[in-house]
Amino acid sequence: MLFRSGFIGRGVTASLAAGGHEVASLDNGWRSAKAPPPGVEAIDADVRDPDAVARACAGAEIVLHLAAIQGTANFYEMPELVLDVNLRGVLNVADACATAGVRRLLFSSSSEVYGIPETFPTPESAPLVVLDPLNPRWSYGGSKIAGELIVANAARCRSFEFTILRYHNVYGPGMGWDHVIPQFIRRLELGETFTVQGDGGQMRAFCYIDDAVAATVAAALEPAAAGQILNIGNPSQEATIDELIRLLSRVSGKPIEPQYVPFEGEGTRRRLPDVSRATEVLG
Repeated sequence: MLFRSGFIGRGVTASLAAGGHEVASLDNGWRSAKAPPPGVEAIDADVRDPDAVARACAGAEIVLHLAAIQGTANFYEMPELVLDVNLRGVLNVADACATAGVRRLLFSSSSEVYGIPETFPTPESAPLVVLDPLNPRWSYGGSKIAGELIVANAARCRSFEFTILRYHNVYGPGMGWDHVIPQFIRRLELGETFTVQGDGGQMRAFCYIDDAVAATVAAALEPAAAGQILNIGNPSQEATIDELIRLLSRVSGKPIEPQYVPFEGEGTRRRLPDVSRATEVLG
């Protein structure tokens, strides 16, 4: 098996290796220089290198493609790199899977593909939208829409299985600083000015990393997940940003005085996944 050892990928590789599977992790160390989990073979390579990806996929039964440039700040600051890694990577992986005779390719997509959704909870049948190609904010969501097209059509035309997972606001240890929960914790611990983009009323449904890992492992191994596009998230953990701030203040014992600032570009007021299809397919 081939994996990315970033935030979700590291947990997935550890879980599969602990379950007795033979696991390899392809990573270029861009996110972190951590050693792979016990029992996981490390392959030092860039997903944009087609020869390296082809060698890594040779002999694999299942490939999980989790490599991507993430983080809202990166979308604005390096959209060209976001597109380069996310698109070249998925093209290389899909081609290598077909050539190597891999049975299934699992692709990590995102709630970002829904743009600014209008239906809540949002089902997988909701339209996929790039609101403004001139706004670098949508480099990531656009790359994930294209990635889904690449994976689904490569699988159909070249006769291998696929599964697509659309993750919703996964959080937990090891996720880095480019997301709202660790950003807030960092500001609180360092005593920095507690700036908040927007008015604090934005709503998100947060999914803990262990739950996302369990869903990913199940989707990789479950026969019924072949050909499925599944939302992965936890709709029972929906909260406004202000509610998140009050929770952090309560558990830390520190008062927080948020300073609200305008949004950088466009953003959605709410993300809430409909996970009924994942519940039916994965249990």
